Amino acid sequence: MSLLTTMRHHVDRCGCQLGGAGTYQLSVEIDERAHPSILRLVDRKIDDQSATLLAATLGEQVSLETLDLRTNTIGDAGTASLASFVAQSASLLTLRLWSNCIGDNGAISLASSLGEHSRLRTLDLGRNAIGDSGASSLAVSFERSATLQALDLRHNRIGNPGAISISEALWKNPSLQDINLGYNSRILEAGATALAESLEKNTNMHKLNLQPNGFGDEVAASLAEAIDRKPVLNAAVQGRLFF
Repeated sequence: MSLLTTMRHHVDRCGCQLGGAGTYQLSVEIDERAHPSILRLVDRKIDDQSATLLAATLGEQVSLETLDLRTNTIGDAGTASLASFVAQSASLLTLRLWSNCIGDNGAISLASSLGEHSRLRTLDLGRNAIGDSGASSLAVSFERSATLQALDLRHNRIGNPGAISISEALWKNPSLQDINLGYNSRILEAGATALAESLEKNTNMHKLNLQPNGFGDEVAASLAEAIDRKPVLNAAVQGRLFF
């Protein structure tokens, strides 16, 4: 059964109707990739209802490694459905949800899916509306994950509490190698200091982006010192690049 046929079955069963041109484009894309390892549905007007239907359809696939849903309108409800798929997938390695409408509740749902059995390596949640509670929940889940390597949380609403939680995850989980927290202007001195201290404990970090944020030159200098002591780390902090 193709993904399109499966999707229609779920539509009939739940009585849902997916409206607009975005639904047609979504169906065509899925039909052309009956059993994809990479599924890109970028800028397809996918909302919560469409994401829920998509998650139900993908739950029957065993080969999907990359799911790219950037630049849609998926909110917390749709993210919760996708999180259920992530939790049960034995193959998914990359999930991209850049530029959607995901808030703290959606991040919390994703955090619950990143348990010991998740194989996810890359999680892109940039340009959403995730705040401290969502970031903290994600950080706790990273402590349980042995596979997650790259996290993109640029352009969100993360402040000191979220940054501190992430810093704790960095030294508790050595698999994390690439963290992007740029354009979170609520990260001030306390959050940046905690991140600087975590760099002393995580020996595997390769990339760190913290520009621009809300902390001052003194804290930026402390970060620079920590980065300079790690020659394998590529970093960007308050206008300074370290390679």
